[in-house]
Amino acid sequence: MGKSRSQIPIPWGPLLAAALLPGALGACVSSTPARPDSTTGYELVLQRPLQIPASSAHLRFQDGGPVGASDRFRPHCEFELSTRSEQPQPVEPDRFRVTAVRHRTLSDELSGMPAVPLMRCNQDVFYETRLWLDSQRQPQVRVLICREVFDGCAIGRYPGPAEIGEALGPYFELTPTPETPYP
Repeated sequence: MGKSRSQIPIPWGPLLAAALLPGALGACVSSTPARPDSTTGYELVLQRPLQIPASSAHLRFQDGGPVGASDRFRPHCEFELSTRSEQPQPVEPDRFRVTAVRHRTLSDELSGMPAVPLMRCNQDVFYETRLWLDSQRQPQVRVLICREVFDGCAIGRYPGPAEIGEALGPYFELTPTPETPYP
């Protein structure tokens, strides 16, 4: 005779891991709507005109100014438009309302694949902060993406106001809106 249903051992450990792992991984990546309609109480103020290069939709910043390529091990940001153009695209000084802030942990900068910090020490982990932007005058402006990379075994942190300010320098200022209550 075979074992009865009550005598068959149930592998609870693997079953629980399989049930909980998707939720744990989901905490590392947040989905972002295309144009959030909320407000965070902050705005990103562009202090001087910019020109997005031809055949591009973004301009990289590091160490206080625009750069062609960035050192991924130091804070860097990308100011991004909705569309790419074969011609350079000007962006005029403006106040961009920050409609949402999202954090993601990535295994690499290009693919956007999620990473789980502290799981593999031989893999760099990118910590990303996205500021979704809105302007009535310049609706083509989409998002500011700031990143910093840490060794997979290091406990990293998402770029905050200090790191973002270091990357953007005098070109931008992240400020609370007049309605934002001060702590």
